[in-house]
Amino acid sequence: MKRFVAVILVMTFAAGAALLQADKKAELYLAAITEKDPELKMQKLEEYMDTYGKKKRYQTPTLFLHLVETAAALKQYDKVEKYADMALKNSQMSAMDKAMVNLQLAYMHIYDKKDLAAATKIADEILEFTGTVDSAQVERLLTAPALRIQIAALEARAEGEEDIIKALENSIRVYRIDHSARSADFVFHFSKKLYSEYNQIKKAIEGLKVISDIPNAELEHLDQLAAWYAQEGIDNEARKYLKLSYARKKTARKAYTIGRLMYIVDLDEGLGYLAEAVAFDEAPYSADARELMLENVNIEEPEVAEGETVSEETLRRLREEAVNKLVEEARSRLDQ
Repeated sequence: MKRFVAVILVMTFAAGAALLQADKKAELYLAAITEKDPELKMQKLEEYMDTYGKKKRYQTPTLFLHLVETAAALKQYDKVEKYADMALKNSQMSAMDKAMVNLQLAYMHIYDKKDLAAATKIADEILEFTGTVDSAQVERLLTAPALRIQIAALEARAEGEEDIIKALENSIRVYRIDHSARSADFVFHFSKKLYSEYNQIKKAIEGLKVISDIPNAELEHLDQLAAWYAQEGIDNEARKYLKLSYARKKTARKAYTIGRLMYIVDLDEGLGYLAEAVAFDEAPYSADARELMLENVNIEEPEVAEGETVSEETLRRLREEAVNKLVEEARSRLDQ
């Protein structure tokens, strides 16, 4: 009986010890993967790896992903390489898991080894995988970052306009995935590069339209697109984008430019914008706008006796009065 009790006690103690050990393992694992500070996180992850990770059953995909991504965040590229190699050999890793690890390897080749060819090759492989998966999450987590790696490599080597065109196309793909300001900046950058350095006007305009044909587009984008259209003589599109910009932020320059483009096709509307440019009282646009108004404003000439003509001085005075009236109306619209 005593022996039986002793066996039970030993078994109970062993079970308790096992439970305690399991609790410690789970506690350390949870503490490691939930830690916010990267340096502390790396310490806890490696402590767990050193304590339990020698056994393959504890080498989980989640553990490897945290190890690789945390090492990358700390720019500890030797550890990125070490843990990525272990991860990619692990049979539990899914294709998605391996793609996430490969993404960090691509970053390592870009930022540490400066090996653009290797980074591009990995990015190509990731995109080949993501092309088989229809998932917004995969696009955000893998497709967009892989495209950014290709963009960085394309600009770095930049052997000609084809590289910049491809960089713009990839930037547009990324923007359509995340619609972020950062991605819009890349589209803007490569559009300007194509326009100013390679005279690829059509592609530059097409690129800039992607980030301009949206609600609350950046004013800088709208203004640049309007300027390009104006330079190419496509006045209707120039007016369209400049009006969108002016509606959100009114300036003398914009009012004058719209008025100058508009009065030819719609005199009254054009004069309205020119009057607002005058109302801002900002050189040189206000003075230029007034002169353009004086040249084009309609007036009703006074009746004179047969054979007589209205003097230039009188006509000038009538035009001045007409312009002044339009400017006063403009000031009222502008709450001046």
